[in-house]
Amino acid sequence: MALEATIGHLMTKKAIVEIERDGLRMKWNGLVMEKDGLSTELDILSQQLVQARDS
Repeated sequence: MALEATIGHLMTKKAIVEIERDGLRMKWNGLVMEKDGLSTELDILSQQLVQARDS
C-alpha cells in the first residue's frame, strides 16, 4: 500500500507523528509543525494517518 510505504519512509526519516484529540502535530526531526501550518501535502498525509489509526 502507498500509505504503508509513506509511513515506512517517515520512520526511516525518524519522524514522530503524534495524534491528539484537538488536532495533529508532527515532530519532524525535532521540528514541531502544528497542523494549521502544514503544507497541503503534509495535511493530506496527516488525514491518512488518522484514518489508518482509526481503521
